[in-house]
Amino acid sequence: MENKGNVLGLLGIEQINASDEKGFALKYQVNESHLNPFGTIHGGILYILCDDCLMAFEQNNGKTGIGSEGIIHYYRAAAPGDVITARASIRKDGRRMGFYLIELFNEAGKLLCDATYNVVYA
Repeated sequence: MENKGNVLGLLGIEQINASDEKGFALKYQVNESHLNPFGTIHGGILYILCDDCLMAFEQNNGKTGIGSEGIIHYYRAAAPGDVITARASIRKDGRRMGFYLIELFNEAGKLLCDATYNVVYA
């Protein structure tokens, strides 16, 4: 997965493992320019991380699709310097639709947020 010239490269998001039966992962280190007014990571950055993890996971598995729905749940904040790992997995893979779970964890393994996506395959 190439991340130059797109949002992955802009945010410094890196792939940390290839697709396998356990899923797919990206990592990102929180920096000062991505904070909300309270000094923690902006929720939109977490959503971007979930969304891009889904897209990269689909591409690694030879899928092409359009997200028909994405729902995110926020549980914990992250601060500058924190390293976040995004993990994608398939909940159900059909002929025309796929259902995915993306989970974001901090370095201590605590769940920051999760997102579920419904994808219509092209």
